[in-house]
Amino acid sequence: MIMKDHPHLTPEIAAHVAGMYATTDENTFLTPDLMKGCPPAAENLVTYANWMTAPYNRWGMHNVRNMAPGTPVKRGKEISELPVNDLSKEIEGLMFPSIGGGEQNLLHHLHVTRTDAFVVMQHGKLLYENYFNGQQADDCHIMFSVTKSLTGVLLETLIYENKLAEDTLVEEILPEVKGSAFADASIRDMLNMAVGIDYVEDYNDPDSTVCQFFYVGNYKKAPKEYPNSFSMYEFLPALKKKGEHGNKFHYVTAVTEVLGWVYERITGDTPAKAMSVIWKALGCEQDAFFLTDNAGRCGVGAGFNATARDMARYTSMIANKGEFNGQQIVPAAVVETIAAGAKPEIFATDPYFNFWLPGASYKSQWYVYNDDYPCMLGSGIHGQYIFIDFKSGTVIVKQSSLPVAEPKEDTDTPYMFRMLARMLDK
Repeated sequence: MIMKDHPHLTPEIAAHVAGMYATTDENTFLTPDLMKGCPPAAENLVTYANWMTAPYNRWGMHNVRNMAPGTPVKRGKEISELPVNDLSKEIEGLMFPSIGGGEQNLLHHLHVTRTDAFVVMQHGKLLYENYFNGQQADDCHIMFSVTKSLTGVLLETLIYENKLAEDTLVEEILPEVKGSAFADASIRDMLNMAVGIDYVEDYNDPDSTVCQFFYVGNYKKAPKEYPNSFSMYEFLPALKKKGEHGNKFHYVTAVTEVLGWVYERITGDTPAKAMSVIWKALGCEQDAFFLTDNAGRCGVGAGFNATARDMARYTSMIANKGEFNGQQIVPAAVVETIAAGAKPEIFATDPYFNFWLPGASYKSQWYVYNDDYPCMLGSGIHGQYIFIDFKSGTVIVKQSSLPVAEPKEDTDTPYMFRMLARMLDK
């Protein structure tokens, strides 16, 4: 798609994005004084109360381990090598069409979108790796809703293994949710975010359901006026149905948390242990971790933290139909099921998401394009991404600390990924 032909672009959005590119350089958003000093000055102190808020998130999002409780995802003893085919000059020189008008440079875009880490691989080789804003290669960065995509793979694997049927209703597995929004939703409705639920995913409104979710999940410190549930096991069954299931895309992080509960009930194990098996098979360099609620339950909707290099290993495995380093880690049929996508017309029922990714569908917690250049991506607030282009074999990981959850300037990012994949396909 040529960005000037974006079907939902307004002059106001285009002007905002153009202004961001025009007024930003590589030093504009640096915060070198955060957490410096013993103790740091009050204005530079990053705490559990402010780590998700700009400018403190520029340090906080790659130091979450210091802010909130978590459960480890253990790596193994063997580390897989990432052979290098350095294309830094070509990648940093890429020009791509912007919704702000004209063309923009990839490296400049990374600065504008407050990138902390950017890794590009192709066919198992490392083409580009760069870190910004003080992040180091061994720092774990929160991936927010990219976590959903990992959870989707775990659930699709249960379906492949005949341990779970996609037409099963959630209440048949979790009687605790009877009377809630999830009770009569099918597993497929849940995986594809097509659940009728009274839930507002507004990250800027402290009264919204998603902010209540963040308080319960230990992402944010709850203000005194918001007494929160002890754990997700209390919070999730209290969410009520609104509308019907199956015919409308409604993005709700709590849906993924229920899927995590389904996984726990069926397997008798935690998603952290399942991901540890994958992490060891991938030969990851560092332990990853999930944020946890007060009951020690993994935040499978938004709580995964890992290094960019290890996320690149994981995404390369998915791009290669579940195989990595000579091992079949995830069944190929699982990846094929997800990559087949769902109905774009259901995804298009949400105007915001249809603006962001027109023509896409949503399948098993992944955004999927099945046009001339099939690709899929996982995405999280504040600029977290994993991306796969199947035709070129391109894999991209982007970790960021944008000042708000969903800024307009980040709209360019998926299109930049697709243009980069086209360049690498030549």
